[in-house]
Amino acid sequence: MANLERTHYQPMKFTEGDSGDLSWTVDDSQLNVPNCPQIFFESGEPWIAANLFAVARIERGTNIKTVVSDMNHLRAYAEWLESENMGWTHFPIKKKGTMSFQISWESNLPKR
Repeated sequence: MANLERTHYQPMKFTEGDSGDLSWTVDDSQLNVPNCPQIFFESGEPWIAANLFAVARIERGTNIKTVVSDMNHLRAYAEWLESENMGWTHFPIKKKGTMSFQISWESNLPKR
């Protein structure tokens, strides 16, 4: 099952030391994001594209609550992809995959 976790996003960069060695240092010229929503698949692998999307939206000034809400929807989609053994880059020619997700998602909604 995919997870939505909050991480401390702190951009890093390579810097060259006096001896020519490269090391990671904090990049203070970029936005530091505490409690940044990030999606991880059941295997522990991050969903890099979705996670970069979240960071980019936060950097553009989108409200963090909006980003978290959107990421929660993407997490649900990631869970469905895992249950169907499909990668997120799989785009069927027909809308069958999208329709299957919608039916699955709607069947899990609370009854009114």
